[in-house]
Amino acid sequence: MRRRLLNFLTALSLLVCVAVAALWVRSYFVADWVRWSAVDYAAPEVHYRTVQSDSGGIFVLDRRDRWANFAQCVEYYRCLERYLREQPGRMRREMAERGATSAYPRPVRMLGWTGFRHDHSARFDRFGGLTEWSAVVPYWSVGLAFLLLPAARLTFALRRRRRRVLGLCPRCGYDLRGTPELCPECGTSGRITPA
Repeated sequence: MRRRLLNFLTALSLLVCVAVAALWVRSYFVADWVRWSAVDYAAPEVHYRTVQSDSGGIFVLDRRDRWANFAQCVEYYRCLERYLREQPGRMRREMAERGATSAYPRPVRMLGWTGFRHDHSARFDRFGGLTEWSAVVPYWSVGLAFLLLPAARLTFALRRRRRRVLGLCPRCGYDLRGTPELCPECGTSGRITPA
């Protein structure tokens, strides 16, 4: 039962690793995103979360806009909607002008060349405030995490096979030429394959 579970988890891990590699390549050509938003009319507050795949990474954003009154909140979002409707493609043009390579803002670099980034900011004025948390996780790290179990299983299988071929105990590596039926060290039954 345990071996079947490990085999299933290894196959699933390999499948997810291949899917992550495909999304990694796709992220350099297409930006995909999912956004959830919620409006608290009593506060007034708008809270939204975004998960975006772009430029070789997964961008996560958690943002809260707080307003002094609800009328300001409504007016801001009406202006933003009108701006986006009347100016199609302007955001991409502005990004190109300032040299940005992706649609998400570049948070502070945490680990330099590795691609991990994180940022947290808060701004408040007489109209309300904004709290924002963002992070970027590169696809290579997600793929590597899902590749660990299959790599470990392959390493152990090759080691066990090599020990059996050399006449050693597959579990502890003890030489079984003298006692081929049972390992005196760990008690594992030893079936020796002739070299």
